[in-house]
Amino acid sequence: MIGILGGLNWEDGSSFLNTLGANGTDGHVEVVSDGVAESHDTARTNGPKLFCWSCSAVSVALYADSNSETVNPAQRVAEQYASSPESLNTVFGSAYSLALIDNANGKIFLSVDLFARFPLYFFQDSEGFRFSTSSIALTQNSGAKINPQSVFNYLYFHMVPTPDSIYQKVEAVESSHFIEITQQARSNQLIPGSSEMRTVKATGNDSQRLRDRLAGSVEQKSVECKATFLSGGLDSSTITGLLAKSREGDVDAYSVGFDAEGYDEMPYARLAAKHFGVRHHEIYLTPADVVKLLPKIAARYEEPFGNSSALPTLFCATAAAADGHKSMLAGDGGDELFAGNERYAKQKLFEFYLKLPTAARKLTEATVLSAPLLDKLPPFAKLQSYIQQARVPLPDRLETYNFFSRNRPEDVVHPELVKQIDTGAPLQLLRDVYQQPRDADSLHRMLWLDWKQTLADNDLRKVTTMCDLAGVDVHYPMLAPELIDLARTLPSSLLLPGQKLRHFYKQSFGDFLPQQIINKPKQGFGLPFGVWMRDYEPLKELAYDALSDLRKRNFLNENYLDELVKLHQHDHAAYYGEFIWVFMMLELWMQAHDF
Repeated sequence: MIGILGGLNWEDGSSFLNTLGANGTDGHVEVVSDGVAESHDTARTNGPKLFCWSCSAVSVALYADSNSETVNPAQRVAEQYASSPESLNTVFGSAYSLALIDNANGKIFLSVDLFARFPLYFFQDSEGFRFSTSSIALTQNSGAKINPQSVFNYLYFHMVPTPDSIYQKVEAVESSHFIEITQQARSNQLIPGSSEMRTVKATGNDSQRLRDRLAGSVEQKSVECKATFLSGGLDSSTITGLLAKSREGDVDAYSVGFDAEGYDEMPYARLAAKHFGVRHHEIYLTPADVVKLLPKIAARYEEPFGNSSALPTLFCATAAAADGHKSMLAGDGGDELFAGNERYAKQKLFEFYLKLPTAARKLTEATVLSAPLLDKLPPFAKLQSYIQQARVPLPDRLETYNFFSRNRPEDVVHPELVKQIDTGAPLQLLRDVYQQPRDADSLHRMLWLDWKQTLADNDLRKVTTMCDLAGVDVHYPMLAPELIDLARTLPSSLLLPGQKLRHFYKQSFGDFLPQQIINKPKQGFGLPFGVWMRDYEPLKELAYDALSDLRKRNFLNENYLDELVKLHQHDHAAYYGEFIWVFMMLELWMQAHDF
């Protein structure tokens, strides 16, 4: 990806706006010349481009889709801003990311779209303001230090959620937000209309609208792209099928399998490939592959990143690149748009209890929660657990099974780190995002939360970065604006009737997908790391060496680390292996970036 690095000095009003090479810090750097418009491919195909424009008054860098305009879009934004500064509101909602430096008035505007495909990091001090698409480039040779709070946030979420970054004094523009900065003040606002959930009454045309819009989104990329990720799930199978229909079967689908019980979805991927008549490429990962690539994967991310499915994603993208493909289609987003995650249905169960009259709830709680010995009887123990969870408000209830909800931070985190952090900050971050939509019900608030954290901060960060490492671009047809607009309008009764996850989507594509895929349980590109680490000595050595080095950083309680290793070796290898993965990736990232 071609990135940007820019800034404004407060004292003399001078500014700069440079483009960064594909690797952020080790590529070429071009200065955007005064009065000259430039465009750069951010991808290797006809994907979004970086458009730049600079003159004595205004400098603009804009990530937007390719178009046939004769005027550079960045130049158009600069001219529009010069005539009407308030008009920037319309640009914030249509661009992927935007940076505008108003030299004359000492202002900077930054915005990032809903899914933060092109992130923007920034810091401000007494001398000026700096920003970049790369936190690594922004902090290079600056002596930047690690933010203790962000370390804890990473341990909690397995990634660093915006608006924080892993670095002290460096922030990230939150998805769907724009900021305005001067030397004296800074404002941070939601992009107008971005959080609105405008649900309307369901109609008989909703399924056809979904089919038409998703088919159109795939069709737009079908000329340049003939490769897909295929897990065998609903979304990757739909995208593969629609692309096959558009290209008359001339499609390469890439799948990853694991020789580990409970992890291999290859049979479903084969079924989808055969059903749609595409060329199917099966890749089986081994523990040796993990050992070889883990340090490289950890280093590639701008910040520590603990999602273990990054590795199978990289293998699919690398195989496609080796076959000559320049871009791929991915199915990310379907569960978050059309209510496919199990937590949505589970939270709905608690709504029944909360709808009981207050007097009835108090009587039930007094009887069930206070009666002695009832918790020894399995049916009543489950009832007690249900009531206790129901009493916790959303979004806190979503974290009931989070590791730090079940374990005191003081027992896991090193005492030195505990002194420097707010252990309640992760939950407050979730609350703030959950409350952003106005007049939305609980399901649509959960969807919005997942758009920003599950997609923008996690899944898309994972896939985009691994595709960039492999040398291919990736497109997300599910996340086209017309599909987002549709998802905003669909009522909860249509998205999740009773406990039927993805009900509307399955009805819409019931005659297009094989019934075995319609009815299969959700899985995805999970990695059997914990099992492999227990049985494959080189992988165990890599992980344990990383944990040994991590001990020296005073992030985690040493007694907890000792207990974790014992539990992994003698108890539930898959479960505890995930925690070791998260800690290991933190250490490997720190080493790769010289901390």
